[in-house]
Amino acid sequence: LIRQYEASEGQAYNALFRQTVDQLVAQGFGADYKAVIARLVGTKLGNIRLIKAAHDPLLVGAAAAPSALGRDFESPEAQAAINAEIARAFAEGHHLAVEAGTGVGKSFAYLLPAIEQVLAGRKVVVSTHTISLQEQLFQKDIPFLKKALGLEFDAELVKGRSNYLGLRRLKLASAKQNALFAGTAQLQVLRQIEAWAYQTKDGSTSDLPEPPPFEVWGRVLSDSNNCLGRRCPYFEQCFYQRARRRAERAGLLVVNHALLISDLVL
Repeated sequence: LIRQYEASEGQAYNALFRQTVDQLVAQGFGADYKAVIARLVGTKLGNIRLIKAAHDPLLVGAAAAPSALGRDFESPEAQAAINAEIARAFAEGHHLAVEAGTGVGKSFAYLLPAIEQVLAGRKVVVSTHTISLQEQLFQKDIPFLKKALGLEFDAELVKGRSNYLGLRRLKLASAKQNALFAGTAQLQVLRQIEAWAYQTKDGSTSDLPEPPPFEVWGRVLSDSNNCLGRRCPYFEQCFYQRARRRAERAGLLVVNHALLISDLVL
């Protein structure tokens, strides 16, 4: 299922999820969503609350003082309801499933109570379906909330290891480039990666101008099977290891479902 997830996108994944739920129902899990979710997360029905938020972008308390988020910021009633339910779920320690349409403001609704938990000393993981949403949360929404609310906390975007460049593997690939790569095109990509390696601070594929072909990236990516750990001469500079250290210090982690599920399986 994890491999299928990683290979799927958009509607293909939605169809896969629907098929998975159908299989669970067919196996006797019951057609009720709460029953399915209870089995998936391993909890009791009584620990799960379901709410469905309508698309209702109305100003809450129009006569009230301007929000810290700005005078033009709209706080939908549905968003406020989601926010309150998520805060309650955190406080009471139960699971919550929320269904809401585009534009309701789900991101802020769950980020605010999550940040509250981080400020209280807890570690919170926010998992998304796509890497693009993951990057939106980390690069736009979270910095916006930190600035608007005047808060200080550490957040980190966590990606799978194969997204990161391996410096030792790059050196090995460069030394054997004529034997490893076929044709001028692949050698040109390798040289572009070599030049980029000296400039990038992130060291992941999202920092590249365009995704490299796997025939080349597969030879230089950070790989657990080839990792020397602390014995590696590039351990301190390693992009993946540096990202791990930042994740260990951060209170709020933004991941994607594939990475989260893989971690749970391990």
